[in-house]
Amino acid sequence: MPVPLSLKCPQCGTMNPADRQFCQVCESPLDVAPEILPEKRVTIDERLVIRVGLVVAVLVLIFVLVKVGGLLKRNLSTIQQVYHSDLVEDALGER
Repeated sequence: MPVPLSLKCPQCGTMNPADRQFCQVCESPLDVAPEILPEKRVTIDERLVIRVGLVVAVLVLIFVLVKVGGLLKRNLSTIQQVYHSDLVEDALGER
């Protein structure tokens, strides 16, 4: 099965098989320019989704930090109560 002629030589204009790197007549290099894809533009809707996602992520982070902070505060106050009660017991016991 023959390879279709698809590359035109920039030097002599000869059509060459697609699998060749050099012209079959003048042996000039066949430059195959890479296909240039159009630049993808971000639409307003995509920007909005990104912004909403970031806002939600920040709000979740704040919520988690507040909850963890509350737990730490409660645990710290429990530790302080136990520590102070131990000090009081020690002070009373030493009398």
